Amino acid sequence: MPLTKASIIKELNNLPGLKLNHITENYTFYTVNISIYCTSEIDSAKFFLDCQININIPFSYPHTLPTCYEVGEKKIVSYHHINPDKVGSFCLGTEMEIRYRLLPNYSIGTYCKLIIEYLTIYYYYKKYHIMPVIERSHGEKGILEGYTYLFTTTDSAAVIRLLSTLPIKNKHRNLMCPCGSNKKTKYCHYHELQKISKSQLLSKQANRDLDILKGRNIL
Repeated sequence: MPLTKASIIKELNNLPGLKLNHITENYTFYTVNISIYCTSEIDSAKFFLDCQININIPFSYPHTLPTCYEVGEKKIVSYHHINPDKVGSFCLGTEMEIRYRLLPNYSIGTYCKLIIEYLTIYYYYKKYHIMPVIERSHGEKGILEGYTYLFTTTDSAAVIRLLSTLPIKNKHRNLMCPCGSNKKTKYCHYHELQKISKSQLLSKQANRDLDILKGRNIL
């Protein structure tokens, strides 16, 4: 179903702790302005969130993911998970990780929950000076880290071999897993590879990431 102002309004009006202020339509995306005003918790630590956020949602969503950033009075300062772009957009994770978390329907409401989680992690870090979650590096290194976590391997070369088998077919089940474990694929990485293969959006993202990892030679 195509994304519309009406569908965005309907979804966001049902989210507790979030107020939809306004939506503007640009050439290629909607800018959705929201106020987050709620209590959130992580690792038994509770924080009150009071932030105003813009979300730029491309008309091509979910083929292209949104970006989000703080507006108005800035509460997020001196934080290493803000992207170095013009607006200081939030780094919510690698694109593949974000897509996994938006499954199955890529709802904007779920995306807003990722923003709330991001803000909660920031407040935890600000108070305790440690991160309550596993961090990702920026850029290509972060992409690789995301896949080593997804495939539960520390072997960077195995990640390239696994991504290179996509899309995986049923006939591959009884072949040796390309990760090098000496197990048949059906007993090793078949489930993860099949999940990516069955989703056009995940498959395209995996192919883009594979090109980046091969092209930058960061292994």
